[in-house]
Amino acid sequence: MSFQNQPRRRVSGTTIIEPGDTSGMVTITVNGDLTEELPEAFLVFFANPDGASLGGFYGLGAGVIIDDD
Repeated sequence: MSFQNQPRRRVSGTTIIEPGDTSGMVTITVNGDLTEELPEAFLVFFANPDGASLGGFYGLGAGVIIDDD
């Protein structure tokens, strides 16, 4: 998969993970169309945790949109 020539939009927000929980939800908006496309990858970067530490690879997460048509 390639990020070349892909429309990008930077957004920000806050996710609250309550004490004792180990995960939270992040909503990714997909602007669908009727064009058949290959899978598209996206990255999510988490930063500035309050009262916790980031696991994984420096707060970086990845996802793939398989097909939104």
